[in-house]
Amino acid sequence: MKYLLGIDSGGTFTKAGLYDVEGREIATAQESIDVIFPAEGMNERDAGQLKQATYRVIKQVLGQSDIDSKDIAGISPTGQGNGLYLFDKNGGPAHNPIMSGDIRAKEYVKKWKADGLVESVFMPKTFQDIWSGQPVALLAWLRDHDPQALERSAYAVTCKDYLRYLLTGEFFTEITESTGWSLMDIRKGDYDDELFESVGLAPYRHLFPPVRQSAEICGTVTRQAAEITGLAEGTPVMGGMFDIAACPLGTGVLDSSKMGVVAGSWSINGYIDKQPSSDIMLSIRYFDPDYYFLSENSATSATNLEWFVNRLMHKEREEATATGRNIYESANTMVGSVSTHDCSLLFLPFLFGTNASIDAKSAFIGLSGIHTREHMLRAVYEGVVFSHQYHLEKLYKVKPKHTFDAIRISGGATRSALWVQMFADITGLPIDVSASEELGILGSAICAGIGSGLYNDAKEAAGKFVKIEKTIYPDKNMTGFYSEKYALYKKVLASLDSVWPEFGSLFSVDKA
Repeated sequence: MKYLLGIDSGGTFTKAGLYDVEGREIATAQESIDVIFPAEGMNERDAGQLKQATYRVIKQVLGQSDIDSKDIAGISPTGQGNGLYLFDKNGGPAHNPIMSGDIRAKEYVKKWKADGLVESVFMPKTFQDIWSGQPVALLAWLRDHDPQALERSAYAVTCKDYLRYLLTGEFFTEITESTGWSLMDIRKGDYDDELFESVGLAPYRHLFPPVRQSAEICGTVTRQAAEITGLAEGTPVMGGMFDIAACPLGTGVLDSSKMGVVAGSWSINGYIDKQPSSDIMLSIRYFDPDYYFLSENSATSATNLEWFVNRLMHKEREEATATGRNIYESANTMVGSVSTHDCSLLFLPFLFGTNASIDAKSAFIGLSGIHTREHMLRAVYEGVVFSHQYHLEKLYKVKPKHTFDAIRISGGATRSALWVQMFADITGLPIDVSASEELGILGSAICAGIGSGLYNDAKEAAGKFVKIEKTIYPDKNMTGFYSEKYALYKKVLASLDSVWPEFGSLFSVDKA
């Protein structure tokens, strides 16, 4: 029997999963990764911690499965896309890896938009809006604020590419992710010198490694990595995928009839089509070379719940630990104890980013003395789904809602049946829930299987791996009220749009 290994490092966890060739899950493991906040708006992680966690979860999976690692036919990584990971010529970190929710470079984005560069130079080639967590913006910020880090650097990559390097000792990037950096002509699938030059980044073009295809072999497991993890030396490692492409692939998004939604660290919402579009936030190349993945995304999803639990539910966390209960089960119980009709409260889920004004902050709107943590928690759940719906409405302007027959959902929110029902009620579309919870790992395993020659294409592989456990349909009695509540949410966003720049100016780091 042959096996496939997928690796996934998101915003909070690094995971590994092993599957057999029939798509059966053999073992999974995960380890949390700390987020470092050096200053307001900055999100980083420790490369050493990520390295050790990656090796450990692989070793744990192999230990749980008790298979001969020589029977693993291929390995493929995925991870949180964008951000910026800089390494020296020996593979050591030249700077803490910067995560995609980082907004330190937002003033550069504002300037480039005001100067017309984004619309006139970037969009015709990249088919994407620039945001502050992309390599193009972060590189410009480092050039002006920490040039020594760039002088130390030999490679500029993102998370998935580092995972692959840890196993192979070789730096590459691949097509689904690199076409999301605003540094490429995505039709050509390669870096574009004009884009680098237009924002003064031509001296750093050499830092970016060659581009490979998702299922292309990009090295093999080294002796050192084999000794650390228990993998067999020489096992092929594929290019892998941007996580916003891996998760839809893992749910079986193979044509334009399904909308893919990832409710995890980021709110990812998109579909595949034969042509890119400059009318939405982001178009990238998809795993299938005949398609592009068109998406609307922001760091406004389930990590808002994690923040609430960590900051405001200490007692419940202690009780859950003492009784062996999952703290998120306690959260679901609390949310379920309050009806949305009785929750006269809105939450703007912008703790780590925004899909409204570039300066917008998170907020509870309508908070009064009658409200409890249960009300606030329900508002967090609803606010996250409203943020997804805000993205979906932009996508519907390009491809109408009626052309989709379902949403294929993945990410941490799928562990909550209550939350999934909210997605159905607020979006008004059936929600297909996969039998597997780890769709990023699953999509990576599919990629590994195709790259190792076990399957001819994604359709054949998905036939083995993709299993829809249930479909959740909208409750028509709830959809109408949620529609009114969502309309109010949008009015609040619009009314605060002019406030946020002033708010940011008053409480800026420089003024402090």
